[in-house]
Amino acid sequence: MLTDFLGAGPAPVFVGFGGLAGTRAEPYTELVVDALRRAGLRGVVQTGREGPITDDVLGVGDVRGRGTQEQPLALRMILGEV
Repeated sequence: MLTDFLGAGPAPVFVGFGGLAGTRAEPYTELVVDALRRAGLRGVVQTGREGPITDDVLGVGDVRGRGTQEQPLALRMILGEV
């Protein structure tokens, strides 16, 4: 799903919520989706939701437990490191 989303348009903005992902991210997710829409940008959002949030925003879910120094796979893919 992420690979298809990345290939379907311009490079998206990555927004991560760190420890909020999966617990208290929902209100922030709505703010981010609105901000991306207003800016005319696509986004990959680390939130509790996985899958399409809108046509231009993809949720990548909770990445807790992977270590604070490790970048999420979604971010590494956006940067072209994977």
